[in-house]
Amino acid sequence: CAWRRKKAKKVSWSLEIFVEMKFVTIVLISFAGSTQASLRRHAQAETMPFCNSTDADFHHSDFGQEGRCLYPEAHRQRRHAQTTSPFTPPDEDDLTFVVNSGPGLDTGCTFREGGPLVFSVKIPRVFGDIDKLLAAGLISEIVTLSMPAYDVDFADGERDVVSLNGTPLSGFLTGVNEVWKLNSFNIPINMLKFPTDPGEGGTAQEEDNVISIDIDINNDGWCVAIDWAAVAIQKAPLPVVLFHGILSSGDVWEPLWETELEKLGIPNDGNQNLGELGSIQSNADLIASRVTSSIDRWGVKKVNIVCHSKGGLDSRHYVENADNVANVIQIGTPNGGSPLADFIQRASLTALGILPTVLINLFAGPAGVQLTTPHMALYNLMHGSNSNVRYTALAGMYDAGCFALNPFCRPVDRLLLSISGSPGDTIVPKWSVHALGYTGKPSYSSSGADGSAKHSPLIQSFAVFNQLQGRVTSNRRNLQTSSTPEPDYQSTISLSGIMIQGGGFSDYLYIDGTTEAYIILLYPSGQLGFTLVSPDGTTIDPAYATSNPSIVGYEDSEVFGSKIALYALINPAVGSWQIQVTGNLVLEPQIPFAVSGLLLQPAITLKSSLASPSVTSGTSLVFVAEPSDSNGPIRGALAQVTVESPDGTLTTLNLMDDGLTPDAYADDGVYTGSFITTSQAGNYRAAVSVEGTVPPLFSREVFVLGSVSAATATVNNFSDAPLDNDSDGLFNQLVISFDVSVTVPGDFYLLAILTDSEGNEQNIGMTVSVSGISTLSVSFDGETIYNNGVDGPYTLSALRLAEESGFSVAVVVNLEDAYTTAPYEFTQFDRSALQVKGGTTIPMDLNSNGLFDRLDVSLDVETVSSGFYEWSATLRDSLGTEIDFDSGSATFSAESNSFILMFDGTLIGDNRVDGPYFVSDLLLYGAGESLVQSTGVYTTDTLLASQFESTLPPPTVSPSATPTVDPCNDPINFCGKSNKVQICHKGKKSRCVRSDKLDDYLNEGSSCGVCPNSNTSAKSQKNELFSR
Repeated sequence: CAWRRKKAKKVSWSLEIFVEMKFVTIVLISFAGSTQASLRRHAQAETMPFCNSTDADFHHSDFGQEGRCLYPEAHRQRRHAQTTSPFTPPDEDDLTFVVNSGPGLDTGCTFREGGPLVFSVKIPRVFGDIDKLLAAGLISEIVTLSMPAYDVDFADGERDVVSLNGTPLSGFLTGVNEVWKLNSFNIPINMLKFPTDPGEGGTAQEEDNVISIDIDINNDGWCVAIDWAAVAIQKAPLPVVLFHGILSSGDVWEPLWETELEKLGIPNDGNQNLGELGSIQSNADLIASRVTSSIDRWGVKKVNIVCHSKGGLDSRHYVENADNVANVIQIGTPNGGSPLADFIQRASLTALGILPTVLINLFAGPAGVQLTTPHMALYNLMHGSNSNVRYTALAGMYDAGCFALNPFCRPVDRLLLSISGSPGDTIVPKWSVHALGYTGKPSYSSSGADGSAKHSPLIQSFAVFNQLQGRVTSNRRNLQTSSTPEPDYQSTISLSGIMIQGGGFSDYLYIDGTTEAYIILLYPSGQLGFTLVSPDGTTIDPAYATSNPSIVGYEDSEVFGSKIALYALINPAVGSWQIQVTGNLVLEPQIPFAVSGLLLQPAITLKSSLASPSVTSGTSLVFVAEPSDSNGPIRGALAQVTVESPDGTLTTLNLMDDGLTPDAYADDGVYTGSFITTSQAGNYRAAVSVEGTVPPLFSREVFVLGSVSAATATVNNFSDAPLDNDSDGLFNQLVISFDVSVTVPGDFYLLAILTDSEGNEQNIGMTVSVSGISTLSVSFDGETIYNNGVDGPYTLSALRLAEESGFSVAVVVNLEDAYTTAPYEFTQFDRSALQVKGGTTIPMDLNSNGLFDRLDVSLDVETVSSGFYEWSATLRDSLGTEIDFDSGSATFSAESNSFILMFDGTLIGDNRVDGPYFVSDLLLYGAGESLVQSTGVYTTDTLLASQFESTLPPPTVSPSATPTVDPCNDPINFCGKSNKVQICHKGKKSRCVRSDKLDDYLNEGSSCGVCPNSNTSAKSQKNELFSR
């Protein structure tokens, strides 16, 4: 009765002072004798001030610590408008959907006659086929509806019913008089309404999910207010957009990937055609357009990308500075380039000297240059990762499955593996796929007749799909970088010519000592005859190979639409081999061809390079050739280089070992030459060849790539300045500025890497316009610096500037350790204003009877600002049942604080579900900040319900709760907060790890939960909690 009288008075008082402006404001008249803390609490919890300032409204200002409007100069930006409680709602993303304004919200404490409160959570996202996703376990069966409710006197009989889309939910709103409490409801996902797929080119139309609050169903005079509501889905796969490689089309995804994704219910689109030989940059533009249309189609903020071969390079380029991709999953992508591309570029240069047309479509054109190992070395020097994207790179590892020295066993496959590198997929070696330090590095293997691990079949393999299926939603990261190995093969010089119908060609290749060799004919189309004559006069043709399979094998085949014919030779005779080519079927007036020998692990090798792979216009490209054998450098050889300029002009230059500039020392076996005609900006392709003129006789040839920039550039006048964008005393960014002077204005690609003393890196990549002398700035994220936990000074470990045009990358600035900042402390940088860092379980036996009367939980909190803080939280059991609720307030200092939640032990005992128990639905606010955390706040020690006081007779069997929950998602294994999970590390030690690193540990053999033989839970040890 007393409470009803109080409520009646509240009604009459509110009628006397009723005012309506932006909000309906209800001012509480405090009772005589109220403490100052109580007054402050009432003012903050219930007062809804008049934010009638245009500036305040524009900046979404709410109210401050004492219920006053916040203006821009004192306001830390809120995430949403019209937040009438002290709590900002969660950020919306592809799994969380929020309503924070409109009818039914921000109404003030509303009685039954003013109800029901009705509002809608709009879901704009197309999730796909919900039933299929549920059947595959890819989407949460149960989702969470949460809302802060004010002044719910549940213990005194107030009953407010919540309905979703017309269906009442189990349970009522709960809370305490004049306190905001976060209420959460677990609901089946099928109660929600989702948009349907509008089809390619369409835009998803959001669906309303109507929430109704039936206030005070017993009509006892109670009121309630709702500030905002959020629907959170724990997991669901993002839509998948698929991109093919070169000489392919979007149709390659339909037989397997699109079909299987449809079976799982995952929205997908593999229809984008990138063309057959597009550049990385031009294809990245096509990817940008398709990703944007996909986001509109499915109403998401991000998608996942699955890509094959060069499509992975195109996707890397787009994603580097994009904010709408979550995962990039590469299959057989040459991140470090393909040695096969080097091989064919070298052979094609010889053919270009005769006829300017492509020799083999896959790699000989300009797009093929981007697939070479020299080009990708430059590209990787300038391009890094997007820290908000997770990358996976799957490598194929095919084994031809042949006995040693069996030339007739799959010679094309063995040749391609010999050229491209083994292990590999016959086109791209494993080391190249795994060349980047920031990708996950799975592999897939097959051998012999099972060619599913070959380059093209990889994307038609069910095993590969199943291996990558989980990575559509979560990837594992591995910070190891694969290095480029020395090749197992050496190439002879190339022979080339043109062929007409009925024509013939004859020339000689010198083969020096080796146990296995291949002689290869490459041509674009038709059918050419191919015969060898050994040094002893034996004629070797396909018929001879069939009759002598122990010493020679023959195969002709197609590689990406072009022709290849080869002989595999075991212990070939040393000497000059005659090469005969005939025009059996020439479909064009004339076609080019090239012949080359490939020697496996010969005694004589050739290394060739450029003194600098990038130079400025007018600066010589200096070529270096170093032939050697087991005795050291080979002297007295004939060395030369054939260079193709950007305009297609071919120039042959002798490389000398005479000690004259640019050669450093005479007769040291190092051959050097300067190519001075570098007035054109772009790529300079080159084939460096060396022939022995005296025994040992040999010939070798290597592909080299140089680039020339139009501009020169200098960098100086470095400075650093931290920025506090929100005036909270913490630095949001660390900005490093510098002057750049260029001789030719234009657009350049800039890469800057900031490194701390522990080796943690941040990289910034962007396109900048520079004219004359320009001041450029790069801004590094302050919160990342704080999370790394390392004091300065910090080093600008790399600063690079490059011209990128067409198919070339020309580096004009490449500075290492360019600048060192001031000695900042990492605690000066921005972080979350409120963080729960852990806690302690404190069971209390107040009457010394051996049973706990109360369960106290002390939570450790880190704050940015000192001030008066208030909180409320719920205690739940492992089944999600709410046991008790507590609230309180205290004054916090900046940095580390703690507060105690006190839960009734009798309620725990009467609940009869054993622990551990979970602190959830935390609302913590003060000093203009707030923290809303629905789950994973803290997990108590393992306690039995029978250890607590109870009003019920003791059970005959000790109760327990054993829900079937994925241990990695089970709150029992959350370490104080949901972004840390307890694992058994390699079966030896319990520890807590960050959720975003969890997959790394699982990949190493760890498992979620406590180690079976461990007596101590990691989450109970504060010193076990760590961050990177």
